[in-house]
Formats: sequence, structure tokens, C-alpha cells
Amino acid sequence: MERLLNLKLGLWLAAFLFFCPALLADSWVEKSGVSRMTDQDWFTLRVEGQPGTRAECPVLAVSCLDYKNVVAVYSPWSVQPSVGLQKEHLVRLRFDDAPPQEVLWLVDDDRHTLRAPNPVELATVLEESDRLLMELTTVDAGRKVIEIPVSGFSTDRGNLGRNCSWSKGFREEIEVVVEPIEGCSLRNPTFPDPLRRRLQAVPTQFHVIVHATVDERGRLIQPSVVGGENPPDDHILRELFRAAELSSCDGRAAGESVRIPYRYYPTGGSGSGR
Repeated sequence: MERLLNLKLGLWLAAFLFFCPALLADSWVEKSGVSRMTDQDWFTLRVEGQPGTRAECPVLAVSCLDYKNVVAVYSPWSVQPSVGLQKEHLVRLRFDDAPPQEVLWLVDDDRHTLRAPNPVELATVLEESDRLLMELTTVDAGRKVIEIPVSGFSTDRGNLGRNCSWSKGFREEIEVVVEPIEGCSLRNPTFPDPLRRRLQAVPTQFHVIVHATVDERGRLIQPSVVGGENPPDDHILRELFRAAELSSCDGRAAGESVRIPYRYYPTGGSGSGR
């Protein structure tokens, strides 16, 4: 069934390719239907990007298919799994002006469709971004960068959440609270499945203070830990740093220091009496 879903997704993305459009502020297109195989409703939000090859464009799709959350990118160029990996391809992602991050995406049988390993996490970041850059390695053209306008996306848009819950993952099971800071718009940290499980196994709360510097664009750079108690391991700290780098402090002067307190309470905890 999983392979059938992958094939359907790749064919669906390829079927709606047109000449590459200009990058608009909101280019999301809604598509819906009923699966002939499962008789289940499906819904997809898709947006095209630049550049492409021939008449094909890159396509980003956020879908609810057979009760599964899917975030996938169709590449006009054929890609291969990364060295030593059978079904995964190492890509670099960059949201707006945040630093790039390397992530392993799943490669479907068509060699053109790549799926995000943590669609709920990625969809949440898309909601707060205007642009996504994806760098991948192609078979014939070497490294290529795809630019996709993602402004206007929301998991509440259309019927995307009708048969799929886009909020259950970390929002309900994991509570990492970032305290508000005047002049800053702070991004809550998100965690892929392995780190969510690791956090749920933490028996006590933790408090981490992250220091960062405001750059000339209002972004936070050079995050580091400067205080707190019961700090988590390096993998979890990396997600806290990434949340800081995706935040903005337009109300602060360039070069100013910011201290961001993050608090974690085990599932169901509120911090009181702990």
C-alpha cells in the first residue's frame, strides 16, 4: 500500500505540470477528489516554483492521501539516492533567509518525487515562511537549487485537515514553551519523530537559555546556550537553535543580544508543582 501511495503521488504531481509561472505572493492551487482504489477523499495544496527544464516546473505538494500526511516535491530532474542509501536523498533546505539545513528525504520509484520524512513538522515551518529553497543532486545536471514561493500556506486551508490531523504530533504530545521577548517574533521549536520520542522519555523538565545576536535583517544568528538547568542532549539543542534562527527581532537593533528561555515539561505537565 505504501508503494502504491508513492506511485500515485508521483503520477499526480507529474500530471499537472505546466510552463513555469512567475513567482507570485500566493500561488497555491487546491485539488481534491476521491481515490478509486480506496474510495477515500483526498486533498492537495500544490505550488509551482523555478527553475525547471523544458516545460516542466518543480512542484511542492502538501497532501492528505488515504489518511496520511504527505509533503512532497517533484523535481524536473531525475535524482538518485545518496551514496550508501537505498531510498533516501540528502537535500539542503533554506526557509527565507534562515541558514540552510541538511535533511534526508525519501526518493520515490519515479526518481523525480521526494517526500519529507516529517511532513507535520515541515508544514508548520511552511506556514511561517515566504520562500523555500531546495538544493538537490541530479543525475545529469549536478547540483540544482529549486525556488518555491510558499507564502499563504496554512494547514487550515481548504479541506487539507478533513481526514488528516496536522496538529497532533508535537503540538499535543510535546510542550516546549518559549517565553515572549519584547521586539521579537519567536518560532516555537519543532521536532522530528525520533526526537519527540526522546523528549517523551525525559523524566524531568528542563530549562534552557539560548543567547543569539540580532543581525541587520532582524534575524537571530550565532545561537548558543548560556544558562538553564537539566539541559537536553545535542540533538534537541540543535532544534532549539534552529527555532531561534528561524525567529525574527525586527524591533531590536542590529548587534543587540537576545536571551531566549525555553522550558520543557513532560507530557501532560504544566510546570506547576514540578
